[in-house]
Amino acid sequence: MALFSGVIAGILGVLHYLGKLGMYPGFAWVCFAFFTLLSFFVIALIAMTNQSSTPGRAVYLILGVMGLKFLFSILMVLAYMLAVQPQKIQFIFPFFFLYIAYSAIETHFLMQLVNRK
Repeated sequence: MALFSGVIAGILGVLHYLGKLGMYPGFAWVCFAFFTLLSFFVIALIAMTNQSSTPGRAVYLILGVMGLKFLFSILMVLAYMLAVQPQKIQFIFPFFFLYIAYSAIETHFLMQLVNRK
């Protein structure tokens, strides 16, 4: 997971340097920090609870955590919209890219954790 986050940070850094993050480059970095920290927390939480639960229950935990991640993500975007009041909707593109990328890698890691048991 750390390698994946490092690659994403490198890509964001290059895009930031080239000026390709749009009018709100800070939002891309906020999203990156949010998803990185949330992913590490989610994987650690599921790893701890996976040891004390049945495989069927672990799947429900994964689904619940993914639902909470979605809810927190929407709240983060709404908070940013209220605080900064961006003029164009294109500020959200980095969010979608990072949300999809981190959701895919999280699901992969979480399914590996569940299948190990």
